[in-house]
Amino acid sequence: YNVNPNLKFEVGTEEALRKFSTEELKHFLGELQYKLPKEIFNSIMYVVIQSGVSLDVVNSKNTGNFNVQKLLDDISVVNSFGKLTKEHNGDFLNEEQHKIRFSNGLSTINIGPEFSLMETELYLQNMSEKDIDNFYEICYNSRKWVKWVSPSFDISDKRALIKICGHYNYAAYKLPDISELIITKIQNRLTELLSYVE
Repeated sequence: YNVNPNLKFEVGTEEALRKFSTEELKHFLGELQYKLPKEIFNSIMYVVIQSGVSLDVVNSKNTGNFNVQKLLDDISVVNSFGKLTKEHNGDFLNEEQHKIRFSNGLSTINIGPEFSLMETELYLQNMSEKDIDNFYEICYNSRKWVKWVSPSFDISDKRALIKICGHYNYAAYKLPDISELIITKIQNRLTELLSYVE
């Protein structure tokens, strides 16, 4: 904030990293409101809430059990502080799963990992085996995959490891020029997602 007072902030954490009970969320926001100068607290735009699901990056799906009451309780707390809600782990959800969240008051949902994976899969489909080997080395050495895998994950599975953390390493390797293909694929998925809320 001191460097750029025009910034807006997101606070909180997602289910896969640390579970927050509704009471903890309320306490957390209360502490921020109490300890931060008003202008900084007012710069917080989004609060991450949890509804019982986590993202399984390795298998491209959400896991856990969706809890609509937890969603409602967290939304109520966040709204009482005048903030917008954001749920992480909105990737790979179907129309009904998206609609139930928004019809119950969720402000926004994070679907970034789904798009990162989509892009990485397109790169893999358009890379030679040599390129995959080279990109795997970069991804492996970046260690950006560590927090997303269980101890049983096979780190020698090159494609799986690249799918987990390839998007963190795009700038470190000359990837195929398939931007039009990527744009089309992302636009098609966005159109599908937008149809859920129209």
